Amino acid sequence: MLENPRSPRVRAVAKLTKRSARQETGLFLLEGPQAAREALAFRPDTLVEVFATPSAMERHQDIRDGAKDAGVEIVLTTEAVLDAMADTVTPQGIVAVARQSPTSLRDVFAAGPRLVAICEEVRDPGNLGTIIRAADAAGADAVVLTGRTVDPYNPKIVRASVGSLPGLRITHNNLGHLRSDGDPQEPGDDFFNMLIKYQVSCGPGRAWLAAPLPSTCVEA
Repeated sequence: MLENPRSPRVRAVAKLTKRSARQETGLFLLEGPQAAREALAFRPDTLVEVFATPSAMERHQDIRDGAKDAGVEIVLTTEAVLDAMADTVTPQGIVAVARQSPTSLRDVFAAGPRLVAICEEVRDPGNLGTIIRAADAAGADAVVLTGRTVDPYNPKIVRASVGSLPGLRITHNNLGHLRSDGDPQEPGDDFFNMLIKYQVSCGPGRAWLAAPLPSTCVEA
């Protein structure tokens, strides 16, 4: 059992509340039982380890069993250790570390999504988390982030999305750069036309649920 809140392992997990550490490691935090449960249901391959208090494991035996089935290590900790790891003051006894799983814009649309949430310059973490949760509830397959939209793996966003993040494809692109004739590493005009099909619009601080039907615009 992990008992020392100042141990190197605890500090390494706690650093994931910072963007620099997330960018360096490619990891992020999932706090609370619902986030861990959703990750086990949709992307167990991204989970690295689960930290939990003994009482939390007793309350959430489905998470314990799911983690074991997925081959994910469960590390028991004290309340003090879990508090030191978490970004929130009430992690509800469970903190998980997961690998980020960004995807390319080309792969998002190549999969033939029924519905896509497109966020332009959404900089408030709580707003983006709410948009991700709403997109998931509406049946979206992916979320496209553009411009200076906030990091989707920010702990506040992960919490606000209430476990929706693992079940969605996430990509961060600048839609204004999609017209790129002659650059084989960029999508080009044909791909830009595919986005037009999906009713993509641009505007600061807004988000769209885009599909081959008229889009719904939600102010962020």
